[in-house]
Amino acid sequence: LQYVKAMGAQAVVIDVSEAKLEHARALGAVAATLPENARKVLLKELGGVDAALVFTASAAIVPTALSCLKRRGRLV
Repeated sequence: LQYVKAMGAQAVVIDVSEAKLEHARALGAVAATLPENARKVLLKELGGVDAALVFTASAAIVPTALSCLKRRGRLV
């Protein structure tokens, strides 16, 4: 989150822990949501994302991250 902000981008955080989401909001995330709400929040409220950085060992989140990208978006 801090790196994304330092690069001048807006950060959206998705996590299963409400405590971590609250911490992300306190650090300045423009949105912080649970995985089951991610698609709705990212696509309908924000219009999608230009890039998704996935920092988890769980492959289950990758399809969600891909589906939230704008056209020509990048998944890392």
